[in-house]
Amino acid sequence: MSCLAPRVWRKPCWLVSAAWVMFGQLNVTCAEEGVALEHQIASLLSVEKEGKGNEEATAAWKRIAAVDAYSIPKILAAIDQAKPISANYIRSAVDAIAGRAKGENSPLPTAELETFLRTISHSPHARRFAYELLVAVDPSAKDRWVSTFLLDPSPELRRDSVEYWQGLGEKELSANGKDKAIELFEKAFSGAVDEDQVTALAKKLEDLGRPVDVPTHFGYIQNWKVIGPFDNTGEKGYDTVYPPEEKIELTAKYPGKGKEVSWVDLTTTHQLAKVDLQKGIEKAKGVIGYGYAIVTMPEARDAQLRISTPNGWKIWLNGNYIFGKAEYHSGEFFDQTVVDVRLNKGDNAVLVKCCQNEQTEPWTNVWRYQVRVCDSSGTAILASNRPKVQTIFEKED
Repeated sequence: MSCLAPRVWRKPCWLVSAAWVMFGQLNVTCAEEGVALEHQIASLLSVEKEGKGNEEATAAWKRIAAVDAYSIPKILAAIDQAKPISANYIRSAVDAIAGRAKGENSPLPTAELETFLRTISHSPHARRFAYELLVAVDPSAKDRWVSTFLLDPSPELRRDSVEYWQGLGEKELSANGKDKAIELFEKAFSGAVDEDQVTALAKKLEDLGRPVDVPTHFGYIQNWKVIGPFDNTGEKGYDTVYPPEEKIELTAKYPGKGKEVSWVDLTTTHQLAKVDLQKGIEKAKGVIGYGYAIVTMPEARDAQLRISTPNGWKIWLNGNYIFGKAEYHSGEFFDQTVVDVRLNKGDNAVLVKCCQNEQTEPWTNVWRYQVRVCDSSGTAILASNRPKVQTIFEKED
């Protein structure tokens, strides 16, 4: 009997194997079964976005979907190294296994799933799935776990915990327990990483007379040097190398679009630290602007730069080009682009090129960007040179 074939017995593998050994009929050892499962998982991990490996992955999926529920933690662990398309295969296979177990009234390995959930080195998505499986078979698991996720590496698990603590605050507020409600709202705010939860809690606390610093909470860069406008007629400026891309000289002056330009200070007070170049430079069309900032770190570390802008843009870190998009007015949303970076100990130079085209529709009248520094969970990484900035709740233009 193979662990990769559908089972009638829902017993741990070692019990099945022991029974077969007693009767001298062991054909496949548990070790061999484990190797077979690993082989099928490897097929799922090898599938590529362009479709390469789909045939092998489909065959592997069918075999994995037929295994015992006790293999679920091992299968989930494969998401740690999976690309999105492979992770989808793996998750759907686990869904099939769990669904079959439910239909047969067979147990899931809840103790192993709790261990998996407790191991924060696993993929945040895999841990979230393990949590969902646990709650599905044991609703009391939510009460045991949800309050513990407030600072979890998984943003999805954090969201549930923030909702839980915010809910307690709302109950206290309804019972006229303002001080306790503030304490609970602040606790919820401390773990929030999603824009909607952060801004809602910030507004709630502001209304209760306890304002919070949203840009610092998110790790937004607020203090910039900006320069422009340079020419972007016909959108040719996106690929044009203007002086700031070659060398940063903060005292220099350059020929700009229609005038001489130099670096000026711009500190954003927007609650989401939007750097408005129409205010910092001028209101114009068919132009290029640059923003430059220094982020000082006490130690070298991995990080993410998360950029949002409705304009075309490029970004450099310490003189090295990282990423960009030559798209104009295609939308703007929170954490629009996420780029993995390595920050040096000491000063790190961030340069943004923000490009405005010549469209004249009212909704194109924006020339701005925002950049924040955080870890993979969305938790702010704060620079040691970060100054205190008084932020305000502004309405969008």
